[in-house]
Amino acid sequence: MKEESVIYIPIRTSIYAPTHPNARQGGLMDADRMYAVEVLGKYLSKDTVLHHHKGETFVLCQNKAYHNLLHQRLRAYEETGDAHKRKCIICKQYDLLENLEEHKQNKKYVNYRHKSCRNKEAREHYHKQLTKL
Repeated sequence: MKEESVIYIPIRTSIYAPTHPNARQGGLMDADRMYAVEVLGKYLSKDTVLHHHKGETFVLCQNKAYHNLLHQRLRAYEETGDAHKRKCIICKQYDLLENLEEHKQNKKYVNYRHKSCRNKEAREHYHKQLTKL
């Protein structure tokens, strides 16, 4: 295979560049990452995620958490017209952050819920436990 040749893979295009520091195992590198390296004039860190926006344009995200935040804000904007709103994990309704409380499932993920939804869910759980007795 040549030093740099284009291979068409469904969904994305990869370039064969075995000597490039950002190449995956097998010497392939995403064409959009290669383009970003050329435009910036420096290598991307392994944590950098490219968020594709409207086809050919993309945004460089410093990590996956920031990339997920972009998706979360985009969904909120598309459904409500306000990117600052978040979705309650219980009632599935969007609301402003001041009306929601954070619910950390683990160290990485934070969800939001209304206090009233949490209380209702806790009451239902309590009554369910009583009926088991």
